[in-house]
Amino acid sequence: MSERQTAQSAPSYALLTRLHAKASAELAEAEAALAAVGASEVDALITRSGRHVELLTLPEPDSHPEFFRTLVAAMQEGAASLDAGGTVLYANARLAELLGIALERIVGRALGELAADVSGPEVRRLLAQASRGPARTSLELRRGDGQTMPVEVSAAPLLAGERGELCLLVTDVTLKRLGEARLRRERAALDQAQAIGGVGSWEWDLDSGESRWSAEQFRLHGLDPAGIAPPQQEYAARVHPEDRAALLASWADYGRQRREGVDEYRYEHPTLGTRTLRMHSDFLAAQADDGQPARLAGTCQDVTDERAAQSALQAAVARDVTERKRRELEQQTLMTRMRSMIVERTRELRSTTGALEVAEAEIVRRLSMAVEWRDDDTGQHIDRVSRLSGELARRAGLAPELWEPMRFASPLHDAGKVAIPDAILLKPGRLTPQERAVMETHAELGYELLRGSASPILELAATIARTHHEKYDGSGYPRGLTGDDIPIEGRIVAVVDVFDALTSDRVYRPAFSVEAALSMMVADRGTHFDPRLLDVFLETVGDVASGEAR
Repeated sequence: MSERQTAQSAPSYALLTRLHAKASAELAEAEAALAAVGASEVDALITRSGRHVELLTLPEPDSHPEFFRTLVAAMQEGAASLDAGGTVLYANARLAELLGIALERIVGRALGELAADVSGPEVRRLLAQASRGPARTSLELRRGDGQTMPVEVSAAPLLAGERGELCLLVTDVTLKRLGEARLRRERAALDQAQAIGGVGSWEWDLDSGESRWSAEQFRLHGLDPAGIAPPQQEYAARVHPEDRAALLASWADYGRQRREGVDEYRYEHPTLGTRTLRMHSDFLAAQADDGQPARLAGTCQDVTDERAAQSALQAAVARDVTERKRRELEQQTLMTRMRSMIVERTRELRSTTGALEVAEAEIVRRLSMAVEWRDDDTGQHIDRVSRLSGELARRAGLAPELWEPMRFASPLHDAGKVAIPDAILLKPGRLTPQERAVMETHAELGYELLRGSASPILELAATIARTHHEKYDGSGYPRGLTGDDIPIEGRIVAVVDVFDALTSDRVYRPAFSVEAALSMMVADRGTHFDPRLLDVFLETVGDVASGEAR
């Protein structure tokens, strides 16, 4: 090998030797850490990492010069070696590309001359520090063509440092800076959205116990956004004493079960006093070494005003028990007695033969008439809902043993209205939002009234009472069920009940024609009504209800 080839490869080798020394040190640390564990644990760690790390012993530069020149030339960073006087001994093509200076103008020149063309003062300060040990900085590099580029520059003495030589690495961080700028913009947009919605966000590292809060999270808790999020125990100390133990238990349960959860608790705000907060928590995908979730994240919202409004509504409803209280209590007592009579009578009738079904159906019919008596004294609504529900159940493909129970159970869909005050139930005008909320409780009230019976018909009626106001798209009540999650008996009565309501006279409007009613219902196909059931009903109503068009 010639002296000239050896001189050219020596700087390359020196650069790689320094990288080799760093890798050797890191490997030694890893070996020391693994020395305390058994072979099986080491194999498990290697298996989880999915790769083996091997350290290659570098050959001498005079034996493989082309290896070193090729390797350094292929680096993505700009690389150079400098002698003690600051003259460039070696530079790769990537450095020339970053500097915007031809490679032949770099090698053999003093770095001070090159720095004068680029970002001289910053580079000279870096090299002065690097003469005493490794140094690093970020700067805006002014290229030879006058353009600027964000870079990170590292410098350190070469391993063979007796001659005072330095190595220099320059990395283009343009994409990194663009990503950071985009992240800042997105963070600002997220902070603005959270401030508008009044919803804060947070993350909690389960290993270190450290938390990260959004600006809105700090504001909700009355803390300085420029500060540090309090640790878990410090945060818990600010929770109302009566809620603290339950909140800590929930957090511990989320850790054991690895599940999401929602908690509401009172928090002592430093300036606003006691506030009610709602926190949604869920585990992030990141996992610790043991395979368990490593981070918990969620949102937080102040629901104090929401809870106050709910309390005010409940108080308003509670006050509406003046002169009608006695009548409502009598009606509730009557319904309780009737329910007891039905249960007792049904139990007795189950020991009989064919008379059981007839008697049970008659009891349910009488109960249906009692329910409808308050706002429909004709009894026709019961007959129409019964007949249409049974026929739609048959044509929709329900099991034959459900056709007759549907006929008898469907008229009890509004059983819960017996507990609704007359001032609301019989009001001729539009209901206020508060009155509407009270009216909508009749679905759950009917369910509570009818459930738990030994009668299959009453059990079916309980399900219908609870679900006939659910809507196919989830916008109904009381539980906001969607699609097939709504029991089919509830979906059937939802169609029949709306049709009968539209084609019946009301105190605030006359009845619609059958054609007009069906047209309005078709407009709600797939939103209010099950599309398949509505299609079957359109075929059914012509046969069953043709004689009832008003």
